[in-house]
Amino acid sequence: INPTRSEISKLICGLKSKPSSGLDEIFSKPLKHLLRGNHYPVNTHLQPTCKEGIFPKALKSSKIIPNFKKGLTTSKEYNVPISLLSTISKVIEKAMLDRLMSHLINNNTLSSQQHGFI
Repeated sequence: INPTRSEISKLICGLKSKPSSGLDEIFSKPLKHLLRGNHYPVNTHLQPTCKEGIFPKALKSSKIIPNFKKGLTTSKEYNVPISLLSTISKVIEKAMLDRLMSHLINNNTLSSQQHGFI
């Protein structure tokens, strides 16, 4: 089931406006402004993913950068690696998560013993 235009719009508007991007170099803030009226580029990636269950290979890669935590900036032990995902992949992931959770809840498939990772 493909997400509707309003669902895509809601997902894009819900993205955090961070000053970082993944390998695609698409930042969330300009994407919000560019795609307010036209969600066709996002739909192009979403439709095959939802219909065929195939996540685009180009969106599977991430940019890994060091994230300084504390201590000396030159010391490796204080720099923790983080992965910067593609902005489009975040939208696709959230759309799929929403669909999956809706299915699990509507079909009463979640155990009452399930805690933490919902």
